[in-house]
Amino acid sequence: RYSTQPPVSHENHRHRTGILDPNMQDGAEQMEIDERSVHDVNKSLKSHEKAVQCFLDEVDTIQSKTPEDAASAIFSAASLLVDVKSKERVIVQRLNSSAQTRIARRDELERHKLILKNLAFEKKYLQSQLSACKEYPTPNLEQMGRSELDNKE
Repeated sequence: RYSTQPPVSHENHRHRTGILDPNMQDGAEQMEIDERSVHDVNKSLKSHEKAVQCFLDEVDTIQSKTPEDAASAIFSAASLLVDVKSKERVIVQRLNSSAQTRIARRDELERHKLILKNLAFEKKYLQSQLSACKEYPTPNLEQMGRSELDNKE
């Protein structure tokens, strides 16, 4: 049996199977993104920690204030609480973004594993076809070759 499809070069085959994805990032670039993401989350957590401490300090001062001053301290504490909640939203957003990145990478890894498995299956199949071709008996071919050699002499 002969294939009717034209031969596929190695590079075209790799591109066809998705191994040469131009949108893929290399490992170093992915690690840089991970480090930036971790750095951003840590920075946000430190900022959040400071905001929480400022809020708690303001709440502690409310008790020692006179009723007239307490109203402005409560307003200030409420403003600090809004700041704390805002920083929490930023942290959650960054963590969600990081989680989405990990999910995308896991999916990409699974896709590459599937491609590798398919290539291994294809290799095994082609090796079995090659082996079958080599073992195919061709007694007439041998006779034809001998007769051609005899005719040339």
